[in-house]
Amino acid sequence: MNTAPTDHAVDTTAPNAALRSVAARSGTKAKPAGLYLYGVISAEAAPLLTNLPAGLADAPLTLIAHGPLCAVASVAPPSPTGKLRPERRHLTAHQRVATAIARTTDLLPVAFGTVSATDAGVIELLETNREQLVTQLARIAGRSEWTLRLALDVPEVFKFFVEADPELRAARDRMLAAGGGHDAMMAVGRLFEHKLAERRDAARNVVIAALTEVIAEDRENPLRSEKELCNFSLLADRARAAELDAAIERTAALFDDQHTLSVSGPWPPSSFVDVRLEL
Repeated sequence: MNTAPTDHAVDTTAPNAALRSVAARSGTKAKPAGLYLYGVISAEAAPLLTNLPAGLADAPLTLIAHGPLCAVASVAPPSPTGKLRPERRHLTAHQRVATAIARTTDLLPVAFGTVSATDAGVIELLETNREQLVTQLARIAGRSEWTLRLALDVPEVFKFFVEADPELRAARDRMLAAGGGHDAMMAVGRLFEHKLAERRDAARNVVIAALTEVIAEDRENPLRSEKELCNFSLLADRARAAELDAAIERTAALFDDQHTLSVSGPWPPSSFVDVRLEL
């Protein structure tokens, strides 16, 4: 995120007392939404979270520990319906908190909008899901997520392929010479799609082969445009971030200036955890 929020010390006051305070101050018919959850960390890591950004609606964060686990939460903003809407300001605050935590310790991020009515409900959640949460925390220990995208940096993808590929260019020329026609156009379109798929497969293989020594896992994400060749989420050790950066630089050098490689992170490892919490 580009915004640098004001830091707040973690609030360890009783969450239910905070809920009552918010309800008393609201003076409206809005319903306090309960405790909003950002994620789960190990209880051992809780003392490390001494200086974090504020949560939704600038609410201070609260740590709720139970056994080996600790939930990071804040009082959710009051809502007329009792349900939190995915407004930009709320989504931004959620991501800001999760990213700040993940830069300090291992975090199992929780989906936006996860709310518990009380702190007792959070403790029950940690107890009910203890096994899966402990297992997944161990799996991502010391690791964060990076996103890598490789795309063609050309004005028109079809024109680029026609100029670069003799077979496709010949098919296009034959179609034009014959005056077009639905079947001929469809045949050229299928050939173009085949050529594009081949290039994407080759690009994916090159990228993963170049990074395999410095990443723990990878996940392929859906492509967002015709120009995009590959889109990966990468799980890597935070301690090897400099090695990852160097490997990405070497990977970028494998492609010419008609390609753009972009990377973002580190982020909470959302693509590599499957936390299904029942409230």
